[in-house]
Amino acid sequence: MPAVARIDPKDVFTHEEWARFSKRSSWLGLACVAGAWGLIFAAGAMFVVWPNPLTYILAVMLIGARNSALRF
Repeated sequence: MPAVARIDPKDVFTHEEWARFSKRSSWLGLACVAGAWGLIFAAGAMFVVWPNPLTYILAVMLIGARNSALRF
């Protein structure tokens, strides 16, 4: 049994409101992928410029989070 009851979003939003949320945008998707790759490269560059344990941990966390986001 799930901890939270599942609610159909169409019961909460009107058809016009739901259409705005469910509309696909190729440009937004491209921007999200480019932003994720940009952050991955920036995190790697941060560690190369300032190599210490703190920047290593931060870079690994950022790269891991963005890599996970790119899978879905």
